Parts: sequence; structure tokens; C-alpha cells
Amino acid sequence: MNKVLITKDDNNKEITIKSGDIIWIELEIFGAAGYTWHIDKLDEEYLLVISKGTKDNSMGKVGAPLVEYWQIKAVKKGVTGLRMLYFRPWEGAEKSAEKFEVKLNIN
Repeated sequence: MNKVLITKDDNNKEITIKSGDIIWIELEIFGAAGYTWHIDKLDEEYLLVISKGTKDNSMGKVGAPLVEYWQIKAVKKGVTGLRMLYFRPWEGAEKSAEKFEVKLNIN
């Protein structure tokens, strides 16, 4: 079992992992603006969300972004996608400001 880090730099990429690997997704947020990332597409036949949280990488800098993270386990071999949308919860997904998407080849 490996830990595979996926960040905004991986947006729209195809990533090959192994069944049993843990995907660690890290995406920046600006909490003061009210935007957060939300999973829009995740096939539970292939992927299992283990945990989700927020960490502060600001090192004391006011207004610096936070990082939202998800630990997701690849549970079955195959090809699947993962899509996340960046929006304010009270505005809804239709008003998302950004989209993050990866294609996963699970061996």
C-alpha cells in the first residue's frame, strides 16, 4: 500500500495507482471567502473516502490559504474518475468557481 499525493498540479491528468493505495488529495482554499471543495463525482465501487479535513499551512501569515485534504482508498481494479467542485455551500454547485478532475487507472 502506497500513499499517492494528488494536488492542483494534477488537474485533468491521468494517474495510475494500485488497488489498496491511499490517495491523499490536497487542495487550497481561502476560508474567509466561504469557498470549499466538494466531491462531485466519486464511484464508491472503486474509491472509499477514509477521512477529510483542513490543515493550516499559513505559518502565521494573515490571509494565507488553508489546505483541504481527503484520504481516499482505491478498493478495486479498474478505471474511474474523481471530480471536485469549489463553491460556497449556500450558493450550490451550479455556481462553482473551479473544477478539479483526475482519471484514475487502478491496477
